[in-house]
Amino acid sequence: MTCQGYLEGDNYFRGQGDTALLLACKAGNLELATRLLEAGADVSVANEQDHTALLLACKAGNLELATRLMDAGANVSVANKQSDTPLLAAVAIGNLVGRDALAGAPTSRRLGGTVQDSYR
Repeated sequence: MTCQGYLEGDNYFRGQGDTALLLACKAGNLELATRLLEAGADVSVANEQDHTALLLACKAGNLELATRLMDAGANVSVANKQSDTPLLAAVAIGNLVGRDALAGAPTSRRLGGTVQDSYR
């Protein structure tokens, strides 16, 4: 399977503005997300609800995927429209290991702000 078809155009699918990377993270699919990142998927893109790949990976409870996204440059402090952050998502599902990993992320990954701020 190649990822090129998923990366054409503006990366968006109909519906909530989910990209292939966002859908892979929502499903907790580390292999597909890794392939998409290697093919050039944008780790900072968000859907219409301002859900980022990292937030969706944390909601899915996939710490390995969340770590991969952080290694690719995902900002751990970007909040969605409901003010949820990846850290809050990890805590909400009781993922204490994920909480500790996100809370201990390097300062460069904890820059704060909203999705809109991250595009400026």
